[in-house]
Amino acid sequence: MSSLVPKSKSREKSRNEGNEETHVKNYTLNITKALYKKLEATKRNLSIEYKHTAGGIVLTADAVTFELLRLATLNYLENLPEIKGQTNIRKITDKSQTTIVQHIIKVAMNSTSYTINIYNTTSRLLINGTDANQFLANDINSIHEIILKGLQEQGVKGLNTEEFNRQLGNQLQNLLDNNDLAKGRRMNE
Repeated sequence: MSSLVPKSKSREKSRNEGNEETHVKNYTLNITKALYKKLEATKRNLSIEYKHTAGGIVLTADAVTFELLRLATLNYLENLPEIKGQTNIRKITDKSQTTIVQHIIKVAMNSTSYTINIYNTTSRLLINGTDANQFLANDINSIHEIILKGLQEQGVKGLNTEEFNRQLGNQLQNLLDNNDLAKGRRMNE
């Protein structure tokens, strides 16, 4: 059975299940700020951008493309055959444990290794480590295939991410507007 193990300095808690761990950070996620970041991601006029930096490879995506990429990346790495390599997936939550704010995935294949950081609130991935380019050389094509297969299974042809981003942006804006109204009413009472 999984166990809760407190860590003294950062007051993190961990829980292990197979090749997955959950870590609880001792902070409270600012939901409003996170929603604004996701709203900004819906306005990006790119599907995905790959950028090589000193720290690795940064993938920045619009909100809809990011969610497809996030789900397919997790699916691919959770089901990676042992013969291809091993993964350790760490989910990071705030202290409420209701929102996964980040995934840290350590990938080891033969003599290569790299780490994928999936930042859920900013719609970005960072791939770093000495073999980070292996992600682009080996994994991204399989991840794209998972996305395409999933869309086909759902009967989606010609996905219009621009339209879905607009719809998501409208919903996020309504949430934020209603949250601001509720805060304003509480302050006026």
